[in-house]
Parts: sequence; structure tokens; C-alpha cells
Amino acid sequence: MTKRVIFAILLVSLFVSGILLIYTPSRYEIPKEQPIQWTQNCSKFVEYPVPDNLPHKGWRRTGWGEVHPEKNITKVLILRIDGRWRFNLTACAYDDRTLFLKFNAKNILRSTSTFETTTAPLLYESYLWIIPKIKADKIVAYIRGDMDKKVIIQLDTSRTSNNTPMQGCMHPGYGEFNIDSIKLSKKEIIIHEGERVEVRGSITGKEYHVGEAGGSKNTCYYDGCVVLRAYLGPEASKSSWSYMSGKLTEIEGLNVKITPQKFCLKSNETIEFQVEVIAQKAGTYYLYIVAFGEKGWKSWDVIEIKVR
Repeated sequence: MTKRVIFAILLVSLFVSGILLIYTPSRYEIPKEQPIQWTQNCSKFVEYPVPDNLPHKGWRRTGWGEVHPEKNITKVLILRIDGRWRFNLTACAYDDRTLFLKFNAKNILRSTSTFETTTAPLLYESYLWIIPKIKADKIVAYIRGDMDKKVIIQLDTSRTSNNTPMQGCMHPGYGEFNIDSIKLSKKEIIIHEGERVEVRGSITGKEYHVGEAGGSKNTCYYDGCVVLRAYLGPEASKSSWSYMSGKLTEIEGLNVKITPQKFCLKSNETIEFQVEVIAQKAGTYYLYIVAFGEKGWKSWDVIEIKVR
């Protein structure tokens, strides 16, 4: 057998082996990820929107929402966002103890101020709550439309029956009433058009206690990250946020700047800030400085400003 024949046989063998490698399926192929089997029939998986007739008391806060042990209700907060938004549930799926949700988000537009402290419709906050009807370890929400978000929430249901740090710190009216942690150095100012004035302010992560009378009490703090905002409002301030949120308006006639406007507040810590006011138009103004805590609490104080 000549060398040429041997070489030809070798080439043919390599060619046939290559064909077999290409077209023979492997038993060890990595299976492809199965697509989510979406359905528009979501009523068996989730209750949305959340009904209005839920109990007002008896809720315990968790890291991802609230539970009502007596009624065996679990509410999950998917999203909290500034502004007025409408969310429409369009599809859902359930696989391997994971609840998948699709929402279409619609931004309900309203005019905004061009002042530095009010660059968004911050008198309104929108909340996307759901009530799962199935046992899920995780929730994955796709929010499309006027926003593009993917929210993943890992549920730790083993911790909902006992106290967690926030569960033991919720009291009736939490987030509704003024906690009075903001202190302003001036309550009344008289200036002329074009003049500038600064007011010093401070906010404290103050301590409070939650518990039944005569029993043990939890020591808690109004702390966490904070955003300060400025608004105009009525002459008489009230301690109810439900009332005040309907009375506060965007700023006109004044140019207002708060420094710093965003910060994180530790327990018992006091942080100082400056409110700079430039008078633009004669009139009497009631300037409200409002603190929004990431944990849901709110505090506000007011300055009367007379511009001659």
C-alpha cells in the first residue's frame, strides 16, 4: 500500500468523524431554559388590586410588606414610587414556587415646579401592593409601559410569625401623624423682594416606644434615609398627613433651596440643614419643610414669610 493510499484513507476517516460529531446529538447537552408560561387568568394566583375592606388594625410589618396573622393575609409591596401611577396587571405565571407578574404602568401626569426643591410631583406616592394566593418563595415582577423595571422580592415567610425589627415598631398612626422631629430656628420672617435669607434647621432620629400599657415595650427610632422637601401650605398646620397632603402645594413667589436635601439619619443622631429663601413676589407665605423617612414616617414644620 503506497503512502498516497494511506494518506487518502486517513483523510476520509477524519471527514467521516467530523460529520458524526456534528450531527450526532450528545446525551450531555445542557437543556435550554423553558420560557415562562404566561396566563391572563391571574385570579387563582394573586389578588389585585388589593381590596379596600381589609382590616385596619392587627398588621405586622415585614421586610417585603405586611402580614395579618389573625386573618392569615399577606400583603407584598412590589413598588413604591413618587408621583401618581396606575398599574394594570396583564399576565402572571407560577413555577417552582416563584410567582411571575407583568404590569403595565401609566404615569398620571401633573404639572411640576421648576424650583430646586420640588422638581417632581412629590406630594403623591404610588404603592403597588398585591395579595398572593399561592405559596411562593419569590416574586418576580416585570413593570413596563411608562417605566421599565424588573423587581425581584425574596419572601422569607419563616420570619413573619414572630417579631422582626419593624414589626415591633409599628404603632397606630405610624406614617400618618407628624413625629415633630424637625426643628427650625425661625418661625416668622419679614423680607423684601429680591432679598435672601437663611433659616437653620435640624432633624433628630429620636427614640420612641411601642407596647401595651403595663407590659414590655420595644425601643425604636425614627431613623433611616430621609428626603427633605419644601411646599406652601395653610396658615394653621395639623398633625395629620392625610389632611396636610391635600393642602400643600408647589412653591410660587419664592425660590427655596434645602442643603443637604438627602441624607441618612442614625438612631439619636441630629443632622443640621439650611433653608435658603429668595423673595420673588410680595405676599404672605407659609413655607412647610417636610421630611419623608424611608421607613414611612413623616415630620414637618412651617415658617411664616412676609415679603414686602
